[in-house]
Amino acid sequence: MTAFCQDPPASDARLSAADLSARIHGVLSFATGHLRELDRYAAFWHDRSDELVRKQDKLVAETVMLLLVSKRAGLADDDSWQELVTHCARWCRSDRVRYSLARHPKAVTSLGTGHLLLSALGYPDEPLDKIVAGALDTGQVEPHERVPFRQLEQHWLAWQVPPDTFERPVCGSLPPWDPRMSILAVDHLGIYAGREDCYALTHTLMYATDFGKRQLTGIDPVAVRSAVASAICFALVIGDFDVLGELLLADAVIPGNASGAAHCGWALRTSVLSGRGTLPDPSFRQDEYDGTSGEERRAYRFLHQYHVEYVDALLCAVLLARGSTWPGGAVEPESAGRTLDVQHVVDIAWPPRTADTSSAVVEQLRALPVRPDRLAETVWETAVVATVLRYDLRALLRLLREFRDTPAESSKGYRTAARFLSNQAALL
Repeated sequence: MTAFCQDPPASDARLSAADLSARIHGVLSFATGHLRELDRYAAFWHDRSDELVRKQDKLVAETVMLLLVSKRAGLADDDSWQELVTHCARWCRSDRVRYSLARHPKAVTSLGTGHLLLSALGYPDEPLDKIVAGALDTGQVEPHERVPFRQLEQHWLAWQVPPDTFERPVCGSLPPWDPRMSILAVDHLGIYAGREDCYALTHTLMYATDFGKRQLTGIDPVAVRSAVASAICFALVIGDFDVLGELLLADAVIPGNASGAAHCGWALRTSVLSGRGTLPDPSFRQDEYDGTSGEERRAYRFLHQYHVEYVDALLCAVLLARGSTWPGGAVEPESAGRTLDVQHVVDIAWPPRTADTSSAVVEQLRALPVRPDRLAETVWETAVVATVLRYDLRALLRLLREFRDTPAESSKGYRTAARFLSNQAALL
């Protein structure tokens, strides 16, 4: 993205290994405390009777994934860690899981994920391995049709399995992952984004890089980072910290320095976490929560809070393992030319009485220690996304007219907005 102004840099939210480690330990402690109660919690979480992967199965598998990535960051196997492994193993290797994998081979890479990742962590279970080996022998483990990032997820899972665990490789007949067949081949744009697009983009990058361990191949990191930055602006518009966290994680596994949007997203994340102690999850509904009490209330809060917390801990673990100063990085040279008037952008995109979550988000961003050029480029594209999502063509046209002949005009966001407006004119 283009830097829009030349104001003196403000200090960014800095990283420290101690802070990252403390955050990961905090989330792992949060998980341990709740997994102790998972038997009782699960009684309140309703799944269909024929559902192979239940809410608690998904939650536990994601807990083991967090343990795997955290261990790469050098976290010690302390007593709390061992307790969490014990809780996860009890669920991942229960009799229900064993019978289900024997009966439904296709579940090896879904219901069996927790077991395989525990083995990758160094906690094998040979009797269950025999059941998995039998499932692999059927040739029915890999589904015949899956969207590209789900196939990549299977590749990622197979990479974690220790060599020679099975005679047949897990997902051995899957075609090699081809970035040209994935969302990375698309110029992802925030104004056309949806949560599902962001989900595909983030998970493709997480799995393709093995959470930062593998090099990206066959794609342009600069173009991909630009796509992630545009998606971050979409996440800011809808005020979704779960999507924002995944996108920050996606930016962190791409080689190079963080985008301006990632700087803003990290500063917002840090501010909210500091003020609240937790990050808000979009699936949490206050009216539903108020209708519960006692243990059901605790079960509801955990179910609707764990994912956004886990994603943030994964981000911290990747950064700790990376050992970098992301999002600080190198200081980019600032562009010469006219300064972008951020207040004018705000006045056009969010006039009084605009019912738009992004208005409050942008006001909060402006109060944070983000370098002005990074703030300006992010506010600009967030404004474009906000006006498009509201379908406020008058405001979008004003943004394009009044910021012509400024550095904004050379940005991808400007060109995309102009093309979008032109397409709407075809309706006349």
